[in-house]
Amino acid sequence: MTIDDLVAYFQGGAKDRSRFRIGIEQEKIAVTDDGRAIPYEGPRGMSEVLERFTQHTANVVFMQIAPPSRGDIATYREIRRELEAEAGRINGRFAEVDWMPLRYLNRSFARNALMPLYAEAQLGLVTPLRDGMNLVAKEYVAAQDPDDPGVLVLSQFAGAAHELDSALIVNPYDEAGVAAALDRGLAMPREERRERHAAMLSVMRRNSLDAWRDRFTADLRAQTPSPATRGRAGEGVPPAEGVPPALPAAYTAPTNARSPAP
Repeated sequence: MTIDDLVAYFQGGAKDRSRFRIGIEQEKIAVTDDGRAIPYEGPRGMSEVLERFTQHTANVVFMQIAPPSRGDIATYREIRRELEAEAGRINGRFAEVDWMPLRYLNRSFARNALMPLYAEAQLGLVTPLRDGMNLVAKEYVAAQDPDDPGVLVLSQFAGAAHELDSALIVNPYDEAGVAAALDRGLAMPREERRERHAAMLSVMRRNSLDAWRDRFTADLRAQTPSPATRGRAGEGVPPAEGVPPALPAAYTAPTNARSPAP
């Protein structure tokens, strides 16, 4: 199964779609974050789940997508080396002749290839150690089939965790906790997955870029003085130079919002 095969499948061009579909379902796929921040906490969680929950051996494949980033910075090069070493250690310890637990992809993918990977993944593991990766989490949710969605495992430090609280929220430093969340996600009943996905998609639609824009412009209009009050003392007077006008208390900006797929 190649990336081109996956794209062809979703575009309707695969020669044997039924065989391809069976090939996907034989192994549960978990797509992890894209390798930014300090990425090897995710693979360590994978190692822990294979150590503690042996029923997943040969039944789940973890895919670490880590496109090259900031290769001219020494710290990033060191992080890359540590991630590659951790991936090799996990495969060396747990792999079987016909099964490799971690597929480490150190390259960039076009969106038409990345979204099918998200759509097929039964788990999405997004574990930044500080605020970030918000769009990755939301893209994973938006790519899911609402009738049979995957499960998002999300770091408590991601800004999106305040919105997507129906995800399985984890502390990425707690390897045992991440492993337990992965095990729970892999075993989660379909009805619970549907409820959690519907709740997250509802939040994303409510806080989409379009909705945020409409709220923002409505709040601006509400602050504009009417002709009847424009001439009254203290009203309709622009703020002093260098002092920005106060925003309404109800105004909140979305976390890297994008309009989800309808």
